[in-house]
Amino acid sequence: MKDRIYTDHAATTFLSPVALEAMMPYLTDKFGNPSSLHSFGEEASKAVYKARTEIADIFCCEPENIVFTSGGSEADNQAIKTIVSGRRSSVLLISAAEHHAVLNSANSITDSKIEIIPISPCKSGYIDPESVSIAIERTEKSVCGGSFMLANNETGAISDICKISEIIHEYGGIIHTDAVQAAGHILIDFKKLGVDLMSVSAHKFHGPKGIGALIHNGCSIPRSLIHGGSQERGLRAGTENVASIIGMAAALSESAKNMERDTAHIFHLKDMLISGLLPLGAIVNGGGLPGILSVRFPNGDGEALVRSLDLFGIAASAGAACNSKEVGTSHVLLSMGLTHDEAAATVRFSLDASNTDDEIRRIITVMSELV
Repeated sequence: MKDRIYTDHAATTFLSPVALEAMMPYLTDKFGNPSSLHSFGEEASKAVYKARTEIADIFCCEPENIVFTSGGSEADNQAIKTIVSGRRSSVLLISAAEHHAVLNSANSITDSKIEIIPISPCKSGYIDPESVSIAIERTEKSVCGGSFMLANNETGAISDICKISEIIHEYGGIIHTDAVQAAGHILIDFKKLGVDLMSVSAHKFHGPKGIGALIHNGCSIPRSLIHGGSQERGLRAGTENVASIIGMAAALSESAKNMERDTAHIFHLKDMLISGLLPLGAIVNGGGLPGILSVRFPNGDGEALVRSLDLFGIAASAGAACNSKEVGTSHVLLSMGLTHDEAAATVRFSLDASNTDDEIRRIITVMSELV
C-alpha cells in the first residue's frame, strides 16, 4: 500500500540511517569478539567501550555502570530480581500501570514473604508520590524497594521519579525506573533522578531491536540473570551484540542532538491531532511525553478503530504492542480509574519527528469518517 502512515512509534521505531551506517562495519568486516585477545577482538572491544561512553555521557551515568541487555524486558526483570534478592519479610511497591515486564517479573517472585503493593496512578496517569508514602506508612514490613516507570508507554504520563526515589530511599529501599518509553524523547539525568537502577531499550529511539541496558548507580549491583562468561563485568554473560550496541549509541546520540527541534515539531503535530479529534468527541487520557496521545471515543471500539485505520493505511494502536494480540482491556487505563467500556474505546497515536502535517490532516479526515 502506498503512502502508509505510521503513528505507532511507542511500539517501535524505524532504524535510523545514522544508526544503520554505524552498525554496518560491525556486521561485515569488523566482526571480532570483544573478548578475543587479537586485533579483531581489540577492535570490537574499543568500539563497545566508545559506545558505552557515549551512552553514559547522554544519561549522565558512569560507563562502567551500564549493563547491556537484550532489551527493556530483560533489564526490567534483572532490576526486579536485584531489588528483592536476599530480602525477607518486606514489601515491593510498584505502579499498577507498569509495563508487564515489571508486573509479571514481580508476580513471579516465589518468596511468600515478599509482599507486592501496587500503587494506582491518578486520573491523569502519573504516580502521586504522596500515594507511595501513604502505602508505606500503612505496612508494618520493611521496604525492599520500588519500581515506577518514568513515562508511561500507553498514555505518556510522566511521574516525579526524583521525589519517589527520595521516599523509597528514606525507608531503606532500592528504586528502579523503567525509562524505556522516555529515553531518547526527554532529557534524562540518571544521577538527578536519584534512582538505583534504570532500564532503557534502543528500538524506542530509532536504534536496533534486541539491545537495551540496565544502568545502576554502582552501589545496587544488578543480580545476574544469565550465567556463563564474565562479560559486562560478570553481570550479564554472553558475547556482546557489538553491532547493536554501536547502533544504540548512534541512535541515542542522534536523538539527543535533535531533541529540542524534534520535540517542538512533535508537539505541533500532537496539538493538530488533538484539535482535529476533539470535535469528533475524543477525550484525552493523561498525557506528558511529546509523542504519545491516548484518546477515547464514547461508545467507540478501540480495536475496531485500529483495524479500520489500518485499512486506510494508518498504523495506530489500541494499547501496548506487547499485549495488543491478547484478549483484555488495558490494565493501565483501568488503573487510572477508567471503566472497561472507556478503556476499550481508546486509541493510541504515537508520533515522531518523521510524521508530517499532511499525515495528521489525513488521520483526522479518516477518523471523521470512522466515528
